[in-house]
Amino acid sequence: MTGRVHALASIAALCVTAVAPSVSAQTIETSALHLADATKIANEAVKLAADGPPVAVAVTNAEGNLVAALRMDGTSFINLEAAEQKARTAIVMASPTKQAEQALAHGDLTLLGIKGMLPMAGGVPILLDGNVVGGIGVSGREPVEDDALAVKAGQVFGKGPKTAR
Repeated sequence: MTGRVHALASIAALCVTAVAPSVSAQTIETSALHLADATKIANEAVKLAADGPPVAVAVTNAEGNLVAALRMDGTSFINLEAAEQKARTAIVMASPTKQAEQALAHGDLTLLGIKGMLPMAGGVPILLDGNVVGGIGVSGREPVEDDALAVKAGQVFGKGPKTAR
C-alpha cells in the first residue's frame, strides 16, 4: 500500500509541475498604480482640502487594496474607513460613487448587497489608458465636496489621464 501511495504522490507532483508554470518565471505586464503615484494623489487631496474642514483620503490599487492613506488632524477614524470604501466602490463600478448614490436615491438597492460598498459621492476610479488602475476616496465633508476633492486629486496621476466622470 505504501508503494502505491508514493506512486500516486509522484504522479500528482508531476502533474502539478507540468501544469503550473514557475512563479519566478511569470512576468505579468499590466498598468499599475504604484506607491509613488498613490502618495502623490493622496497628498494632492490633502493639499486641496487645506482651506476647509479636514478629510481622510484613501488610494487603492485596481484590486481594491489600500496603497496610500492620509487622515488630516481632526478627522475621525471612521472617515478613513469610509474613504477606503468609496475608493473600492469606484473601482467595482468603474465610475464615480456619486452615480451609485444617485442610483440608491432612485430606489436601486443592488449595491447594498455587496460587502464593502459605499454608495456615497467622494470616490472616483483612477484611469490609465482607459483602464481602471485604482481608486481614490475622500471623506470628511459633504459628499459633493468629497467628490470634488477626489476628482481634482485624481487628475494629478501620471501625465494627466482623466479620472472617470
